[in-house]
Amino acid sequence: EIAPTQQRDPRRSMATHRECSWAEVARHNSQEDAWVVLNGKVYDVAAFLQSHPGGVLALLKHAGSDISEVFPHIPGHRAASEAFLNKMLVGPVEPREAPAPPDEQGAEPLCNGSADKSQPSGGGSSSSS
Repeated sequence: EIAPTQQRDPRRSMATHRECSWAEVARHNSQEDAWVVLNGKVYDVAAFLQSHPGGVLALLKHAGSDISEVFPHIPGHRAASEAFLNKMLVGPVEPREAPAPPDEQGAEPLCNGSADKSQPSGGGSSSSS
């Protein structure tokens, strides 16, 4: 019954099966544009939010982040079929640790700026030289 890929805008099809950065995933954290990471794969769950059995907020609070730790512990989620998840698959996430929550990242550009990741995120004291 639920056809998430049919409800999304055409931009999603262009993103299918490409590697995503953690910064890019973190940017997709709204009801209109929600991505999550599960076991190293990025899923566009925006179209599924309204149909989520636990409610919109239960899924939306994890938008833009890795749900691999919480997903298997929620009743009913183990039964989620790979075929169902694959309908929402964007692609793999780059192999690195998840970023800090958005309010700890500040207002740095998060997408289309891979150069911003090469600069240290200044904490104020740079007395290591």
